[in-house]
Amino acid sequence: GDACLSLRRSGQREQAARFAPLCAFGDVGHGWSRISAGAGLFAGGRAGDGFDEIVLLAGARPVILSLDDVMLTSSAPPPPLLPFPPPLPPPAAPARGWCSYLSSEHARAGGAALPLCAMDGDHLQGRWLRNCDPAAIRRPERYAYGSPLPRTNGSWDYRLCSRMGYAQRARTREALAWSWVPDQCALRQVDGAEFGAWLAGRRLLFWGDSLSGQAFYSLLFSLGAEVERVADLPPEPA
Repeated sequence: GDACLSLRRSGQREQAARFAPLCAFGDVGHGWSRISAGAGLFAGGRAGDGFDEIVLLAGARPVILSLDDVMLTSSAPPPPLLPFPPPLPPPAAPARGWCSYLSSEHARAGGAALPLCAMDGDHLQGRWLRNCDPAAIRRPERYAYGSPLPRTNGSWDYRLCSRMGYAQRARTREALAWSWVPDQCALRQVDGAEFGAWLAGRRLLFWGDSLSGQAFYSLLFSLGAEVERVADLPPEPA
């Protein structure tokens, strides 16, 4: 009973949510466990009217809970929340750049490889290309960075855009399905070792608000294993 689960609508008051202890769904202890929770158990919280949030609440003792996957089953599919463009059929044969994050290589005329962009303005002329079906992006962070993201340092978790309900997750999947395709050159894929060699001991400063923080963590996760340490510095006293 050290952690409880609830299903609720975003914006619903905390007091209206009905929580149930995780142990009510099975043996939850050390190691990986699979639990199945029926929505009927949360009828008092009006989960029967639909929900878009899964809330976990810790008890008095500290709890470390690693959630690997959540699967929702229903007798009817959820209604479309966003006016997506029609789904794209996958290519008949594997195509370069298809369903590859930030790839500028899909649907090149003639299939010839272009030189890498010099980033002196040659990358500014081009178009946005929807090079993946959002339905194929089941786990946004795995699609973008190749692995689940660790907990970020600081008081705000910059991964939450895709975890704040069904609508936000759908927006994230749709955004990840697009790539910028320059007309005359190809964008270089992010490579942590090459980036470190280019930086060569210099400092790169991100200055701004939470949007700048998101850009920082996006670069951090794109660099992968080349990042040796992340230090969270406390704010200076006013």
